[in-house]
Amino acid sequence: MEVLDTPALIKIARQAGATVIVDNTWLTPYLLQPFRLGADLVIHSVTKYMGGHGNAMGGVVSGKKALVDKIVKAQNWFGGLLRPMDAFLVTQGVKTLPLRMRQHSRSAQMITEFLQSHPAVARVRYGGLPAWNQHAESGSIKVYGGMLGIEWKNDAVHKNLGRHVKLIINQTSLGDPVTRIMARKEEPDRGIPEHYTRVSIGLEEPEDLIADFKQAIEQCG
Repeated sequence: MEVLDTPALIKIARQAGATVIVDNTWLTPYLLQPFRLGADLVIHSVTKYMGGHGNAMGGVVSGKKALVDKIVKAQNWFGGLLRPMDAFLVTQGVKTLPLRMRQHSRSAQMITEFLQSHPAVARVRYGGLPAWNQHAESGSIKVYGGMLGIEWKNDAVHKNLGRHVKLIINQTSLGDPVTRIMARKEEPDRGIPEHYTRVSIGLEEPEDLIADFKQAIEQCG
């Protein structure tokens, strides 16, 4: 959940003569358009927000024609074509991308503001919180999507929260209409602290999600 200065990083990479590839899955083209900032290629897992309904699998790459042509050529050799039904579902889903990203972002902002004041929480990692991102109110991105991270004060909440949520689903994946949580193991070399939970905020009413977090945390003791 680190918030990086994308324009500055792209500028540094281009000055060094590097090819710039940006994975924009979490923010989507609605919130960030890396190609306009100088990236050479932009990739997305359309399984997530682009499709938006958790019913299709696939990936896309866009960018400079010369580079994309090389990828197309390699794809013809190695396979990996998107299935027709998945292509149809993603095409249907992407039509509502702006509406969905606004709701994901609005709900995530409300929920993170609630969580950061909860006594069981040590810290919330979300781009829209000034406590985590000092440029939250002045940066080029004004809303930050539906992904956030929670650092809990004790191990009991971290381990047991998934057993007590009712509306929220304790499963992997992200970017679909259902809010999901996933307790992560500590991995210092990847920047993942102890007692850390990854959250993908869905399209439910934020007040209902806040209520679910409240009751689940209380049951964890």
